[in-house]
Amino acid sequence: LLMANYTYSDQASVTGRISNVDVDGFFDATKLTVAHLYAFTDNLALALEVSSVDYDYEQVNGIDGDTLEGGIELLFTF
Repeated sequence: LLMANYTYSDQASVTGRISNVDVDGFFDATKLTVAHLYAFTDNLALALEVSSVDYDYEQVNGIDGDTLEGGIELLFTF
């Protein structure tokens, strides 16, 4: 996992992540993620996230592919 975060104002930041999973030649996946966080208040924030996953199943007839995933999170802390 490699992650970098850049805060460009008191309320907003951008995060980039790269992660990889390799299971003994059976399964291999690399995930690239970009996320944006905006804090409305000290207790309420909104996170938007987009990920691209490249995967390969070696033992299952060489099946491989790509997916695009997204997420929206409303975070309330107390």
